[in-house]
Amino acid sequence: PLVKMPRLRFLELSRLQIDPSAFASPQTSGTSSGASSTASGSSASSSSATSSHAQVGQVLVGSAVRVLSALHRLESLDLSHNKIVNLAPELLTTLSRLVSLKLHNNKILRLPKEVGSVTSLQSLYLQENQLLKIGKFIAQLVNLEILHCEFNNLSRLPQEMKAMSKLHCLMLHHNKFKIIPDPLYDSSF
Repeated sequence: PLVKMPRLRFLELSRLQIDPSAFASPQTSGTSSGASSTASGSSASSSSATSSHAQVGQVLVGSAVRVLSALHRLESLDLSHNKIVNLAPELLTTLSRLVSLKLHNNKILRLPKEVGSVTSLQSLYLQENQLLKIGKFIAQLVNLEILHCEFNNLSRLPQEMKAMSKLHCLMLHHNKFKIIPDPLYDSSF
């Protein structure tokens, strides 16, 4: 049903207890072929001629990446509280209009470099995951204004973050920093 909503711009799929493998690449996921192919509890309401908001009760477990990748107009995606460990790179490369991505309260260990391809992104919520590092690709997010990385396992930041001129909110508390991260010393940051 979601694929047939070409005007969908905002989608919240938080706290659905989705099988975490549903968000991994098909070649790396262990999703069974007998997964359910129905979604229930869907409701959509139009707030204007160009925007819609949907809340979904259940999602296609074996095909979440394929379904979400087809939503090319999506501007806001909330996948928080779903125990996601791996995020499929192909999901990120197809969501070119995404402005807000909420991945907090999952179990993500590392972000795929394809995160850097979503240059329209203005807010990224990664708090309460298990991130060990953030790759230098983060600096490709030239429009990023808000980055939440608190409650992870970070001990350093990439030097390339100095180039992120629009970033005005950076949350890093409850990580493993022993000193103030180097990119924060630069006065242009």
